[in-house]
Amino acid sequence: MQINTNSTALFAYRALTSQQQHLGKAMERLSSGLRINSAADDVAGVAISDRMTARVRSLNQVHRNANDGISLLQTADSALGNIGDILQRIREIAIQASNASYNGTDRDSMQGEVNQLLQEINRISVHTEFNGKKLIDGTGNGGSADTNEQLVIDGLRGSWLRESEDLVETYYGLTGHGTSFEIILENDAVGGQLASVTSFYLGTTIQKHELRVDMTDFTPPDQIGGTDLDRVIAHEMVHGLMADNIYSIALPDWFKEGAAEFIQGADERVVGSLSGTSVSGLTGLLAGATGINTDPWASDSDHYSSGYIAIRYLHEKSTGGIKAIMADLSAGDTLNTAIANNTSYANTAAFIADYTSAAGGQAYLQNLIDGGYLTNDDTGAIGGADADGGPVRTAESVIPDTGGYTLDPLSGFAEVWPGGFDNKSVTQNSFSLQVGENASDTLNVRIGATTVTTLGLSNISVATAPNTVIDKVDQALIYLNEQRGNVGAAQNRLGHLINVNAINIETISAARSRILDADYGQETGELVRRQILQQASQSLLAQANAAPRQILSLLTG
Repeated sequence: MQINTNSTALFAYRALTSQQQHLGKAMERLSSGLRINSAADDVAGVAISDRMTARVRSLNQVHRNANDGISLLQTADSALGNIGDILQRIREIAIQASNASYNGTDRDSMQGEVNQLLQEINRISVHTEFNGKKLIDGTGNGGSADTNEQLVIDGLRGSWLRESEDLVETYYGLTGHGTSFEIILENDAVGGQLASVTSFYLGTTIQKHELRVDMTDFTPPDQIGGTDLDRVIAHEMVHGLMADNIYSIALPDWFKEGAAEFIQGADERVVGSLSGTSVSGLTGLLAGATGINTDPWASDSDHYSSGYIAIRYLHEKSTGGIKAIMADLSAGDTLNTAIANNTSYANTAAFIADYTSAAGGQAYLQNLIDGGYLTNDDTGAIGGADADGGPVRTAESVIPDTGGYTLDPLSGFAEVWPGGFDNKSVTQNSFSLQVGENASDTLNVRIGATTVTTLGLSNISVATAPNTVIDKVDQALIYLNEQRGNVGAAQNRLGHLINVNAINIETISAARSRILDADYGQETGELVRRQILQQASQSLLAQANAAPRQILSLLTG
């Protein structure tokens, strides 16, 4: 027996200390509700739970972001809906104004209401906001408006395409066959072609046409009329209709370009060419142009002038004019055969030989000069005063400006217009909604501007052109519904995102809870066990401390 070292007491003390530590840990978990209260509790668990906590908090914010986004889109949709109601009312007024039972004063009153409604469209567009952000006024960074583009579309849908097609049918007998005809507004290099038609064949079968208008070189016309672009469009429509009826690749360029010039007249061009070359020099440009493989063609103004005079000369030499030659070509004849069938020439080579001779084409051109036919008001177009003894076809009237506005003006083609609306590009309001926990998880929403200008409704008048207003409002409604469709699609996407996000929050929170949270059933059982062991350790420590006193009985006994 020893009194200096009480091993039993030391053991009991160590056991008591251990039980107190475990009891403290159990009480800590029960009081905090957490299994992990410090990194020492579970090193890996702390790292994992922290990552999960970051995800849960991020997803909770994403949830709020999505709800805010829905509120923003609902605000925009409400404004777009109101604009749609206004457009429906304008259309209703236009239909009313189209009725012959109303006089000019009545229609002026109707126009007064239309003007007020248009002002309201602009007010709604400008003042629709969410938390200070404009929603539908087009002040975002997604696109650029181009007034010239709208002018071109107005012209094409107005009279340019329709009247050009009618002229080609009237004077050349060519009609379309429902082929795709795509209108493309582009920005090409400065100084290039103002417009061009490209026709695509599969073998010898036509597939589609593309009309390209170069906005870089475009000069705004006189509203829907004008004396420049409408004539260019007529020129190009000849190419399109010829390609739709004839395998035009097999035709020489002088014939194709001359016919395209003849439909709208090119006296001004010829006058310009003669300022730098002689009569013989101009007609001589086609010397040797006997066929597609011997066509000495260059795409310059002088060659266009010579081709135009050649076609005009051929028109006079043909018993049925150019229209008869076009009919034979459409029936599958070669140019040689068509010329032989309708003129005194044996073939194309014979005609070109006469055209470039002094007694033939040179004399013909000199007569036009001497008679003042190249400098009078008539452009020299087919069917006009100079070419056929018809009415004078001036630069302004050669393509009739009948106005109007038709969504699909071509009767012989299936038009494909740029974009979903007249404007190739319109200004937009762009919003980037953070819909995920990573920087790249964004939903970009673009809402096109809905001002009167963007809707293509500037200067509409139910007093003077109610049918045009109907067509323009129909097109504006198509565009407006596209914007509402975009907004509605984004709303639905956000709704699904919220549902998926809620599931993610639920599952990640449950996983984090299994790692981080205390199990009260387990911890209360542990607490009771440790309390019992602590009390037992205290009792045994007391007994162990009392054991050395028994040695005193040996000394006193």
